[in-house]
Amino acid sequence: MTYQERQAVGNLIAGIIIFAAYFYWVWCAIDGGLLGNENAATTIGRGILVLILGGVLLNIGIQILTSIAVSIITREPKPSFVVDERDRMLELRAVRVSYTIIGMGFIASMVALALGLVPLVVLQFIVLSFAVGTIFESILMLIFYRWSVV
Repeated sequence: MTYQERQAVGNLIAGIIIFAAYFYWVWCAIDGGLLGNENAATTIGRGILVLILGGVLLNIGIQILTSIAVSIITREPKPSFVVDERDRMLELRAVRVSYTIIGMGFIASMVALALGLVPLVVLQFIVLSFAVGTIFESILMLIFYRWSVV
């Protein structure tokens, strides 16, 4: 397994964990009535900040743990960190698709907002589009590296 594949696996695991935890928190906040009061926007804003900061920290930790675990399991020597043109092209393809998903989710959210949907719900749709885009990017990276699609 190449270093880039290890990174994609780490990103996928971290993305699933952090977004699942965030949406579970939102679900619990809705059930608990936290989003029905006047401080709902502040609560969601704090939750998104925790999502961002926690996501960065969790991603770093999982990248390290994934690299260690794969090295122990496969007994491979230290992987090469050299990035060539093929690696850049595969990453650019995955990022392009990811940004397209995020952009379409944002546009759909703005249409929903223009149609009168509650802004806090629209904000969750935007976060959902980031989640889908991020997870899909990691999956595409794994697919591209396994099939060497350029």
